[in-house]
This record gives sequence, C-alpha cells and structure tokens, in this order.
Amino acid sequence: MWTDHYRVTSYLVDYHKELSLFGLLSLIQEAAWEHADQLGYGYAAMLEKDLIWALIRQKMYIAQWPKWGAEVRVRTWLRPLEGLMVTRDLQFWSGPQLFCEATALYLMLGQTHRRPSPAPMQTGDCYRDERGPYDPVKILPRPGLLPLARFSISTSDLDMHAHVNNTRIGQWLFDAVPAQAHEQQCIDSYEVDFQAEMHAGETISLEAGPLGEGKWHFQGRREADGKIVFAARVGTIPRG
Repeated sequence: MWTDHYRVTSYLVDYHKELSLFGLLSLIQEAAWEHADQLGYGYAAMLEKDLIWALIRQKMYIAQWPKWGAEVRVRTWLRPLEGLMVTRDLQFWSGPQLFCEATALYLMLGQTHRRPSPAPMQTGDCYRDERGPYDPVKILPRPGLLPLARFSISTSDLDMHAHVNNTRIGQWLFDAVPAQAHEQQCIDSYEVDFQAEMHAGETISLEAGPLGEGKWHFQGRREADGKIVFAARVGTIPRG
C-alpha cells in the first residue's frame, strides 16, 4: 500500500473551479509512477531492461469533484498478478470523503519490439488484503457512429514513449462535448480501452453515440487507416 497527498492546483481544475477529468487522470498517472518507482519498477529502472509500461484499460467512478485548493489523499496498491496483466487499484479522498475509486490495467512491453513481456513484480510487491470493486473490460467499437470532433496529434500530446498520453484522451472527450452539456451535467464515471498506439502527425476522428440515460460511448478512429485506436464510456449526472 502506498499513500501520498496532492493539492488541487489551478492547472488541474476546469472553469467550474473543480478538479477536471484531465486533472484526475493526471493524479492517477502521477501516483502510479511514484509507487512504481518506489517499488523499483519505475521508468528508468525498466528502460535499463528495455521494458516500458503501457496503460491498457482504466475504469473509475467519481462521487464528487473536489474544489480548487482542496487537499486530496491517494491510496494505491497492486493486486496479485494474474497472467501478464498488472492491476492497480486507487482511492482518492478529500477530507473524510472517498470521492473516487479507480482501477487501471497495465502491460509490460518490450521497448524495442513492443511485444508483451512478463511483469517483474514479486509476490511481496502486491497487496492481498484489499481489492478495488471494478474490473476494466474490453470496450467493443460501435459501427455507424457520427463524428463529433477531429484532433490532430501534436508534440504536446505525447508522453515519454512518444505516443499519446492517456490524459489527453480525457481532455479530447471533454473538449468535444458542447459547453451547454457541461453546464447541465457532470461526469460520474469514466472507462477507457486503448486499442492501438497513436503518434504525432496523425489525425483522430472522435465518434460518439448514446448508451442510455446519462451514458455515452466514444471512440477514436485514426483517419489514415480507419482503425479504432481507443473506445470509452462516460456516465453523467445532473450538475448540482
């Protein structure tokens, strides 16, 4: 189990002065990197073995979005290994309130050949006494959806492995939705399944369609080859 504290700073909030989806995804990413580094499986340590971490799927529910300036506490741990997948659970607290629970699935890939490799974790690195309530699953693409927006991938969208950072997907979804919808609704769940790497210079068409009351399906289609590169589900509730 690993814990840390963060402040909801000005660059993590949206225009409602609340922690944004991009901000929450950034905190999840930071907590995961810091814990991995503490365990000895961080970025530099893995590169020495020609290995990299790849986020495959992520699922979270949000009970409330903390305000600008709030102090938040994160608890995170790794589940016992099952096959090649590495599962990380996270909890975020603001004061006494648990406001977000999330689970992320990772693969260890060869830096050179980009093929899955067994994770180097040992039994003692995993936490057996607690398990998050969610299990991210594959999200199947949906045919016939209409384009909602287009995004040209720029250098600032890339992470240290030179492909699109997962936080940018959350930002794209947020930006594609009309401002009126943000005034009326807020996000209470987010789930994403990454299906292919995305690189600078590519253009992604973001398609969307309803799944039911307050629930939406999004998917990114690479325009160059028509391939679905990610799929996501977002749940919303009335604001206030």
